[in-house]
Amino acid sequence: TLFPEARLQKTLEVRGADSVPAGYSAALPALWLAVLYDDECLTAFESRLVPFGHDAWQAARPNIVEEGLAARIGDTTVGALARELLPLVDKALARRARTNDQGQDERVYLAPLHECAADDRSIGDLVLGGWVPSQPDALASLLERAAY
Repeated sequence: TLFPEARLQKTLEVRGADSVPAGYSAALPALWLAVLYDDECLTAFESRLVPFGHDAWQAARPNIVEEGLAARIGDTTVGALARELLPLVDKALARRARTNDQGQDERVYLAPLHECAADDRSIGDLVLGGWVPSQPDALASLLERAAY
């Protein structure tokens, strides 16, 4: 079985964030919900991201893995794109106006992404920040940090 970043089955599978800490697990689905179900948000994402082209995104992938939000794509960084596009996701989810028992709409799930984008830190940066691979309990410490 192949596991590309996205594949169309009976549903659209997006594999961009496997095994993230609990606080981040709902962020990616909320982002995709906004982009795929809100025409205004989808159009804005397309007009901003598609012009870079497939080849540029493919070339940037290894840098994104290594450099996170500091990685460059075209004339900008992934972090700058996140800061530019996340407010559009917020607006799309606000338009949906689906609330939980506390009256919070789905934007509440994006809070961790806003924090990451504001500091140019990826989830990997947050999980690994201050972690020392040579410490005696390194593996246990890493697993605890990444627990979900």
